[in-house]
Amino acid sequence: RGLTVRVIPMEREGVRGSGGWDIYQLSKGQVVSKQRYHLAQRRLVPHPFLAGSDGMAHSVHKFAEGAERVVFHCTEIDASNRMLGPRLVAKQSKYEELVGASSDFHLAFCRVQAEAQDLAGLFNRLVGGPPSWNVTFAECWVYLVRDPRFSGGQVFVLAEPELEGRYTKWNNNNGAVRRRPAAGHRGGRQR
Repeated sequence: RGLTVRVIPMEREGVRGSGGWDIYQLSKGQVVSKQRYHLAQRRLVPHPFLAGSDGMAHSVHKFAEGAERVVFHCTEIDASNRMLGPRLVAKQSKYEELVGASSDFHLAFCRVQAEAQDLAGLFNRLVGGPPSWNVTFAECWVYLVRDPRFSGGQVFVLAEPELEGRYTKWNNNNGAVRRRPAAGHRGGRQR
């Protein structure tokens, strides 16, 4: 049996949260937990919310989509629903059947990020170069929120810091690698 792709509108380009925001407040019991992958324990463990946090806000419309996940703007919020801390991106399954099922969908992603952070730290220590040579990987968290619109009345949301600026994704989940345009190429199709 095939999985059902979720139908989620796109945000207007350049307008963060243009479709509105879903607000999940700790004070109202709408946010159940925030977790981070612990490399030594090989599982997700509780992680503290930012000081002053009363939950999270998650844009209603997606701004990007990958092979397995849809991507939304996200942030932790204070008791007045104001943005708190860094801008985040939230990732959820693009398939209805996997959205609220369990945190297992996000577990492999979190494990790989934690292993990459650990290896980056080892690399940085061994190279011993200036800070500009250091390699880092984004930390990620899994939030569990209550939302009656999802199967089981809950949804797991993977969040990580939003990358600033424009970037190019050079590979995909199937191993395909984007080719660099030839020198002097200014758009259009590559031949």
